[in-house]
Amino acid sequence: MRLFQIIHPRNALFFGVLSLVLSALYFFIVQLPQNARKSLEDSLASFGFHHVKIGELKNSFSGIHARDIKLDEYGIDNLQSLDISVHWPLYIFGGGISAIKADGLHVTRTADDTRLLASDSFQEILDLPAYRFELSNAMIDVTTSFGDIRLTGDITATPLDGKKHDIKARLLANQYQMGFETSWQGTMGDSGHFDLYAEILDGRLNAGALAITRLSGWATLSNSTGAGLLSQISAVAGRANINGLPLQSLSLHGQKTMDSTDLVLRTGISGLPDILFSVDILSTPQKESSSITLQGDDLGKFLKTMEQAQKNPQNIPDALAATKSFSLKAELQPDRGFAGGPAPYALNLSLGGGKQTQGNVLFYPETLEVRGSLELEENYLKALAAYFKIPKDNINKNFLRLDGRFASMLSQKKSD
Repeated sequence: MRLFQIIHPRNALFFGVLSLVLSALYFFIVQLPQNARKSLEDSLASFGFHHVKIGELKNSFSGIHARDIKLDEYGIDNLQSLDISVHWPLYIFGGGISAIKADGLHVTRTADDTRLLASDSFQEILDLPAYRFELSNAMIDVTTSFGDIRLTGDITATPLDGKKHDIKARLLANQYQMGFETSWQGTMGDSGHFDLYAEILDGRLNAGALAITRLSGWATLSNSTGAGLLSQISAVAGRANINGLPLQSLSLHGQKTMDSTDLVLRTGISGLPDILFSVDILSTPQKESSSITLQGDDLGKFLKTMEQAQKNPQNIPDALAATKSFSLKAELQPDRGFAGGPAPYALNLSLGGGKQTQGNVLFYPETLEVRGSLELEENYLKALAAYFKIPKDNINKNFLRLDGRFASMLSQKKSD
C-alpha cells in the first residue's frame, strides 16, 4: 500500500506505457520474426514447396521482408524476394495484410512434374486474398521430349468491388523449339470462378519436320460456366512448312474441357490452291477419333512442288506424274491400340479417281516412324516403291510394307 502511495500517478502512467512499449518491442523483435517465418513456410508449403529455407527475414514499419528463399532442399528452386505490406495492429490479431509482392521466382520441372505442380496448387491459386498480389520476373524451366523450354512471366491481381480481382498477366517463351508472347486479362471471383482472355503474338514452333512462324490469335481460359475448366484457342500462321514444303493459310482451332479435347487444323500448299491438308482430333469419355487427310487435283504437280521446295530433283515415275486427283486419309483405330503404345491408323488411298486401296499402320509420335502395310494396284505399287526408294524386300505381291521414318519418306530420301 505504501509503495503505491510513494509512486506518483504520473510515474505510474509512465511505467505503464513503458511496460507496454517493452512488451511490444519484445513481440516485434523476438516473437514476430519467428511467427512470420513459420507463417511464410506454411503458406509456401501449400503451393507444393515443402523444404523452404528463408535466408534473410526482416521487419519494418511497412511490413515483412524476406530475401534469398530456397524452395527445395537443393536450392535449385528459389524466390529472390517476398515483401508483405502489413498494418501491424491488425496483423497481431490475424489480419492487416494490404499487399504481397514476390519477385524472381525460379523453378525447374519436367513436363509431368509441371502438370503435377499446377494441379496441386491450382485451388490455392484460385483462393485469392482480399488484397493486391503481384508476382514479377517469374521463370519456369520445363524439360520436354523435344528440348528444354523456359517460360517467363508476371501476374498482378488487384481487388475490385464485389469480391472480385482484376487479373493482368504476361507469359512468354523464347527458345528455338518454341516461342510466343501472350498478354492475359480478366477477372477472378472469391468463389474461384474466373474468365481470362489472351492475345497470342509472335508464336513459332520447330518440332521435327514441322516449322511455324508468325503465329497469332487468341486464347481463353474459364471455369465460370459450372462445367469445369474450359480452354479455347484460335490462331493462324504467317509462315509454315513441313519438312521444307511451304504451307499456306494454316489455321488452328481447339477447345478443351476437363474430360474432352476438340482440335481442328487446316492448311494448304503454297502455289497449289487445290491442295488441302487437315487434321481433326476429338477425344471424349465416350469417343476418341483422329483423322489426317491430304488431297488434291494433280498428284504429279504436287510431287514436283515438293522436290523444288526440298531442292531434291529426281525422276517422277510416269504412273504418278500422270495421276490427277488423289486422296490419302488416315483414321485412328482406338480399339486396336493400348496406352503408351504407337497409334494405330487405317489408311484409305485413292489415285486418279480409281478404286480405293486400304492399309493399316502404326505411327510412333516420338520418332515419327511408320510401320504397316498398304495394298495397291501393281503399276502404282512399283511407282511408289521406286519414288520413295522403298527396298524390294518390302514388297510382297500387291502389298507394300511401310517401315521407316515419316520425315524421310516426305523428303524422298532412303532410310538408313
